[in-house]
Amino acid sequence: MIGFILIIFLAGFIFIAYLKKSNDSSNNKSNGTISSNTSNYDNNRTQLNHASNTQKAKEIPSTAKKVNFAVKGTSYRSQADINAARNVRVGDELTLIHEAYNDYDSFAMMVLTSDGHHIGYVEKKYSMCFFAYKDKIYKCIVSKVTNDDVPFIYANAFLPFDARVPDDDLKVQKMTSKEGQYIGNGVTVKITTERSLAHETNPDLELAEKLKYSEPEKAVEIFLSCAANESGLYSLHQACFCYRKMKAYDKEKELIQQIIAVCKDEGKEEYIPEYESRLKSVEYYINKQNEKGELDKAYSLQKEGKYKEALDLYLFYFNKDKFVLNLTDRIIQCYRKLNDKSNETRMLEYALKNKLSESNKLKYEKRLEKLKQEQ
Repeated sequence: MIGFILIIFLAGFIFIAYLKKSNDSSNNKSNGTISSNTSNYDNNRTQLNHASNTQKAKEIPSTAKKVNFAVKGTSYRSQADINAARNVRVGDELTLIHEAYNDYDSFAMMVLTSDGHHIGYVEKKYSMCFFAYKDKIYKCIVSKVTNDDVPFIYANAFLPFDARVPDDDLKVQKMTSKEGQYIGNGVTVKITTERSLAHETNPDLELAEKLKYSEPEKAVEIFLSCAANESGLYSLHQACFCYRKMKAYDKEKELIQQIIAVCKDEGKEEYIPEYESRLKSVEYYINKQNEKGELDKAYSLQKEGKYKEALDLYLFYFNKDKFVLNLTDRIIQCYRKLNDKSNETRMLEYALKNKLSESNKLKYEKRLEKLKQEQ
């Protein structure tokens, strides 16, 4: 009996030991799976981070050639663009875009802020090189900004390692260009500008370009004729230049509006802000031209003795814009002829206070003293 009990006890002990071993094995297997999954996750995350870092590093290769250049022409930009330039900081990224219709440099590269403000141009020394590699510039980063009212901005452009720049050879101040080819260090890049494409279509453009300074009337006729034969805007742009030279601002305005419409139709939105800026400029000249015509009319009325009519026109432009010397003097003369001593006194005091005329200072002081004595 005792032996039977011992056998049952021993069997129970062995069964319990077996269950415990089975549970331990199951837990170890489970923990191993969790550990393995965690390890795989960490490895994947490490690979993702590495891939991300590698991608970032590839944005500017270690072999890239860094070219430091000055941003030129900021002081000639609009007030909004100058304000944007004041907000530029070291480390900011800039965008370089070719300005296809620049009057002075076929390879001109515009410098834009991240929000699209045109703050100037790449200095001409580098323009041909940057144009040749315009689609291969990795990045352009601001390197220095001065605290001037119109800041001087310097930037680093990162180009392919084999890009040839004037700094590579002190004897080379300009890029080598032959028959539309840019010759780099072992590389040759085809140079195609709006100008070169237009010349291929219109042989007469060479004559028009020679005439646009000396005989703009003849040049504009050729440019407008050529514009009908080309797909680009080069000839239209040159015609605008001629109209500006001729001071035919109304015609220039119409042509700029036409160019903006063409840019919208052909998907060249990047050029629209520049032409909109030109449009504002020509509208300013139109207003000044109209103003001059009205002031000339007022002066004619004054010489005819129609002082009241002349004065009304003078005062309209006085209230509209800042005073200028000849306008101030004409208003004073009209008040004197109309025997309006109080307003003449006011204008004389204004002229002396603002020092509008040092040459007329003594005359104004004597007249003002006489008026005060009479009052």
